[in-house]
Amino acid sequence: MKTNTIISLTASAILLVCSAAPVYAGTPWLHTDGNQIKDPMGNVVILRGVDFIDLGFLDNWHGGAIAMIDRLTDKTDTQGNSPGWYPKVFRINITPPDSVGYGWPVPFDPTNCSFYYDLLRPVVDYCKSKDVYVIIDWHYVANTYDHVDSTSQFWEYIAPKFANDSHVLFELFNEPMNDLYNDWIFNNTDVNDWLSVRQDMQTWVNIVRTYAPKNLILVAGSNYAQILKPIVDNPIDGNNIVYVSHIYPGHFYNWWWSNSYQYFGRSYQDEITSCAAVYPVMMTEWGFSQSNNPDPTDQLNGTITQYGQPLMDFIEGLGISNSAWVASYNWGPPMFFNPDPNNWSNPPGPWPLRIGEGEMGGFVKDTLYAKRNANQPCGGKIVLSSPSLNFGEIELGKSQVLTVGISNTGCAPLTISGAGIKTDFAFTSLLLSSTTIQPGETLNMETAYSPTVYGNNSAVLQINSSDANNPVVQIPLSAKGILSPLSPGKIGVSPTSFNFGEITLGQSTGLTVHISNTGSGPLIITGIGINTDFAFASLPPLSTTIQPGETLNMETAYSPTAYGNNSAVLQINSSDASTPVVQIPLSAKGVLSSLTPSSQITGILALFDEYVKEGSLQWVSKNSSRPDYHLNILRNMIQSAQSSINRGKSTLACRQLTKVQKYFNSTNTSSDHVEGAGTVNMADAIQKLMQTLGCK
Repeated sequence: MKTNTIISLTASAILLVCSAAPVYAGTPWLHTDGNQIKDPMGNVVILRGVDFIDLGFLDNWHGGAIAMIDRLTDKTDTQGNSPGWYPKVFRINITPPDSVGYGWPVPFDPTNCSFYYDLLRPVVDYCKSKDVYVIIDWHYVANTYDHVDSTSQFWEYIAPKFANDSHVLFELFNEPMNDLYNDWIFNNTDVNDWLSVRQDMQTWVNIVRTYAPKNLILVAGSNYAQILKPIVDNPIDGNNIVYVSHIYPGHFYNWWWSNSYQYFGRSYQDEITSCAAVYPVMMTEWGFSQSNNPDPTDQLNGTITQYGQPLMDFIEGLGISNSAWVASYNWGPPMFFNPDPNNWSNPPGPWPLRIGEGEMGGFVKDTLYAKRNANQPCGGKIVLSSPSLNFGEIELGKSQVLTVGISNTGCAPLTISGAGIKTDFAFTSLLLSSTTIQPGETLNMETAYSPTVYGNNSAVLQINSSDANNPVVQIPLSAKGILSPLSPGKIGVSPTSFNFGEITLGQSTGLTVHISNTGSGPLIITGIGINTDFAFASLPPLSTTIQPGETLNMETAYSPTAYGNNSAVLQINSSDASTPVVQIPLSAKGVLSSLTPSSQITGILALFDEYVKEGSLQWVSKNSSRPDYHLNILRNMIQSAQSSINRGKSTLACRQLTKVQKYFNSTNTSSDHVEGAGTVNMADAIQKLMQTLGCK
């Protein structure tokens, strides 16, 4: 059980802290089960990755292993047909000093601890930080019986140092030759060749298991890791053993791959298939390049179509893990070009990837991307004790603490890489960054909410973790800030209603509404609303608090856009429990009377057109069936009055308006007239215009 982590929340600001989750689920311990590699949850795992050249060579002369790891885990590298690199294993080559005939930059020396502390351990740990497994490869290409002592010494040194590293695998001896009878392969002596290898491999397995009981051990077949069939009846004694095969184009697409089966009863394909049916197999070397090996008969000359894709289809079909040889620009077959042909010792990056039908660089990268989610080991798995948190009602100034458990039900450590609050909640302290929860453990996270705002509040607590299947989880949060029931606020408003009177169209009149608190506690204004043509000249922010005895002055204004009467309701919501909603009726009338006669008659014409369009004016006649015609004549009469006004002929305009007005007379029902909802406003507007003109 993890120690409680407290996160305090206040309803005041916005803060979100998060970081990207690791790409992979993790590197838990692996084990063998029958012919498969599995993780602690029983999931079948297929490791796919890339081989390195000798570690010391790479470190001193080719820019270093750390730079290579960064290059091969770069998710932004768009070379080839894939958007990034997704390896799950790196094979670290350690070439024995006695197997090279020239000076070696950093040879393995069991008496010199700098090789381990300054080179190997930092590289292995860096791979762990990238969630990548490491194969430590003792890279002999020789007879095992010629190097028993040096290999025993190597594993006696290495095994105890990496016994507790779940992401480290041991490859005991790169390519055993052991062709005892110099008769090559696919004959009756293959069994004896393997038994010779097996005797020495058993010695080294026993050494490793003395110190490291859990790490996977990789054991190569005889004759350059190509003869595996004798292993079926003569396996290594011990647990967690994976057998190794190396296949290059020269082995694959000629008659020795499959056609020889009919003649000899044996083939490279049969060697792998027979062993993989019983025991786990990993192909720790494969690769090709036509540009680097142009001779068609060269063992490394191959293409994607002839070799690369068929080989991948073959091993994927058998569930075989693989690692491609080699991440280099001059060890072959190479995956890269040298970016600076004049500098072969340590050219600057980035290194151009070899891409194309006859190159393996882009093919390896694209294949790793395509399989990035296939048969990956399990990692940390995040599970929450509650899908949401409701703090309930909390008095302003007080706080409430709730706990949510974050459990890791996976098989690898779960890293909490970031946590944050969205919307109106905020952290006052954040203690979750980079917290690690071990498998089976729970982190109890206490969250404290202290409201500063009255009313409902909601938010989302977001947690980022290394759970590859669920990297971001969100916990809805809710709460309500309330006032103390012992000290309530009480609302009072003035005026309780208001009539703005007549206001000329296009002008406005203001009104001050006084909101007072006559109670003994704070009063919070939680909402203000109004409709139609009324508008606020100044609006206080929501959740404004009015202290006891204080008054808030709020300006509202009315600016009519239509002629006639108008009304609205100003609604104020507050924390007053007894009167949570107060409504103030408002009324006003939009008029034309303060305008010039010319402006008034223009407004009357516009009003007439609007009422006719909306059906508020209808012509009524006992003798005519053409109402539109008569309405148009009536409009022409108004226009004639307009013309008279514009020419200064007020007396004539008065006579014309008198004739127009009688059609809007509500008592005139015996002759032709106008009816409808617009008649009152039309009659009123014409009457006010006639008063302005001084009509008798």
